[in-house]
Amino acid sequence: KAPAGPALDYSDMNFDNGIGADYVSTVGTGINDPLVFAFEVVGDSMLPAFAPGEICLCSPNTPIEDGDAVYVRFGSERDNECTFKRVYDLKDGRVELRADNSRYNPMIAPKEHIVRMSYVAAKITRFDKQKRGGY
Repeated sequence: KAPAGPALDYSDMNFDNGIGADYVSTVGTGINDPLVFAFEVVGDSMLPAFAPGEICLCSPNTPIEDGDAVYVRFGSERDNECTFKRVYDLKDGRVELRADNSRYNPMIAPKEHIVRMSYVAAKITRFDKQKRGGY
């Protein structure tokens, strides 16, 4: 899970066992990265493009460009937080992490505080039959 809102301490979210909680198929996604991993969107900062509960697939080997959606995990300098935002290189050793939802302020972070930044290559949207209603 990755918070699409304020960054949270990764270990406080009670799901990091080093392996993951489940497996997600990449069949049909076009992602061929052997290091692919997935996370569930938590929060509303990436609305409307990414909704809470959607599953995002990250391709760590895909180069990142300005404006790309990325999963970010910080080191101990930022209390091992993780977040999900769009990234912009400030060209001065820092990045701006910006939410799609304008209710959230951008975050500025030194690159050396980032342990992992991975490109979000695809998302899986769940359609809940109970919320859809009938014909």
